[in-house]
Amino acid sequence: MASRDEIVSFCDDLLSPGLFADHTPNGLQVHGQPEVGCLATGASPSLMLFREAAARGAQLILLHHGLFWDRDPRVVDALMAPRLRALLEREINLLAYHLPLDAHPEVGNNACLARLAGLEELDFAFGAHQGQHLGCLGRLREPLALGELASRLARPLAAQPVLVEAGPAQVRRVGVVSGGAGDPALLLQARQAGCDAYLTGSLAEPGVAAARELGLGVIALGHYNSEKLGVRALGDRLGARFGLEVVHLDVPNPV
Repeated sequence: MASRDEIVSFCDDLLSPGLFADHTPNGLQVHGQPEVGCLATGASPSLMLFREAAARGAQLILLHHGLFWDRDPRVVDALMAPRLRALLEREINLLAYHLPLDAHPEVGNNACLARLAGLEELDFAFGAHQGQHLGCLGRLREPLALGELASRLARPLAAQPVLVEAGPAQVRRVGVVSGGAGDPALLLQARQAGCDAYLTGSLAEPGVAAARELGLGVIALGHYNSEKLGVRALGDRLGARFGLEVVHLDVPNPV
């Protein structure tokens, strides 16, 4: 068993959440048992995931998307109440990191996606958002067709990518920003950085026209599938650091 507070302190030191202007509280969102032996990871909250974590004996759940967001109503409604009940009745801690876990150069979603894509020479000065860079740029060792690159990612993520084949026939320099980052402003950043292709989670509707006009290939993996990897990487690091059992949970979501 390990101290929950030591685990949270380690994550805060690693991810530096205070540097980010976020839309959700980063860190411990629901307090449960003070000692942790089993950690469950997942990209997003759901009652299904919380029940599975409880069945697997987890004392702590680590998420990328937490329970509480600035835009949400300040009431415990019919959706929130069962989720909180599932945590509180079993005294399960809920720990979540949003933008800090996108941006981290080792365990972050974008670093993990870039490595899975086979990108090298990673540059993390990309994907500017409210004063911080969230994404990264990289190069493929050998050029690939956009569809080949998408297939390389689709299988391990169980994703069905959406492609905009508007760039060169063979791509080499790729920009990566996970999640809902398919808006024209970020596509323009990618093209100005010399990218042949851009890898993200979901495309905004105006992003398709922007990609075509910029001559930029786009792979959209789905918001959820593009942000599975960071919590797994962080969970594995916590497991090794604190001697925890780590369970990676997946509730399939094509969006």
